[in-house]
Amino acid sequence: MLISNLFLQRRGGAQEKFNRGVTQSYAKFIKRAGYSFVLLLLANFLFLGCTEPENIGNLNGTWYDGYSYVTINTSAKTIEYENNYEGEITNTPNYEAVNGVLIIRITKYWEADYSNWPEVVYTETTANNNKYCALYWSSLKPHSVHMADAYEGLTHTIKATIEDANTAFTLDNAGNYVDWSITGAYNK
Repeated sequence: MLISNLFLQRRGGAQEKFNRGVTQSYAKFIKRAGYSFVLLLLANFLFLGCTEPENIGNLNGTWYDGYSYVTINTSAKTIEYENNYEGEITNTPNYEAVNGVLIIRITKYWEADYSNWPEVVYTETTANNNKYCALYWSSLKPHSVHMADAYEGLTHTIKATIEDANTAFTLDNAGNYVDWSITGAYNK
């Protein structure tokens, strides 16, 4: 019996030493993995915190479609659409939304005469000043967007009052005024 007790003690001691070694190795592994995870999180915050997500745009800025410029100042709530109109944005849309509508109180308006196409003559008129039109947008990305004015036939849809404009120019009604299949992209 003495030999068997001695054998068990030795074996138990070795097993205990082995278990302690495994436990320490496992603890070191967990500690290193934890440090690596924390470093990975910090790097993620440093690099991603400095960049804008690729799929979020902002309507603010100057846009060009190859024919005319549209400058939208979301802070001042103004718009200048070259050879079309200038005005004040009366609604408060989310300027980062993929799709939306601007309701505009016209302060300057130009009529277009296409009778000598491809030459177009633009004439400023005051007939639509202080009336309302709408500019719809879709597929907004950081550097491109599709934009189209509300049209009925070949002319801008103009509303006399803000109440009429708010009722008519909704995102749900875009299909009544815009044919997206014939619009091109504007780029910043």
